[in-house]
Amino acid sequence: MKTAGRPIGTTRVKKPILKNEFAKLINYTKGDDSIKEFTKSKYLKTFTLLYYSGCRISELISLKIEDLHTIFNTDELSLTNDTKTKKPRLIYFSTESVKELKKIFVNELDSSNKNELLIRTKNKLYDKINCIGYTAQLNAYIQTILGELYSTHSFRQGILTDMATKGINSKIIQQFIGHASIGTTLRYVTPTEKDIRNALVR
Repeated sequence: MKTAGRPIGTTRVKKPILKNEFAKLINYTKGDDSIKEFTKSKYLKTFTLLYYSGCRISELISLKIEDLHTIFNTDELSLTNDTKTKKPRLIYFSTESVKELKKIFVNELDSSNKNELLIRTKNKLYDKINCIGYTAQLNAYIQTILGELYSTHSFRQGILTDMATKGINSKIIQQFIGHASIGTTLRYVTPTEKDIRNALVR
């Protein structure tokens, strides 16, 4: 006999990873003794890049050390057309985000091996991680810490929500995040409970 649950084919509203959720995720990961040091470092690098760049996992796993140096030297990074939308795009980084990335990528700053992947499996410097498998692994870990309404996509949702809350033009947000249509961008913006309560007019 099947137990009562969510109907097949339905989904729940996903939550964005904002400042507090990101801090909780980072602090938990740093103190997690159940995972190996290499995995812990990889997770911390992944979460930090996702939070500050708004990249997709598929884009992130292709980044190399030379890309990191480009970010540090120019505060921006040009992605090729090998993306979900098949269009090249430019990602911009604030002074604060570059500062935080430098903290987490200390060893890479001194590396002369510019073709080494930033996010990889152990002892495989140039072999790209399987995107589907790594995404599933990360989602399971994130949901253990934050709950089932969060995933790697919550990082993109979070940065969009933060930008919208600051009143940034929707077209600018669309270009930054790399969506093909403005409608997709608007669907990703998730007002917080506080935002909704503050918007009540009656």
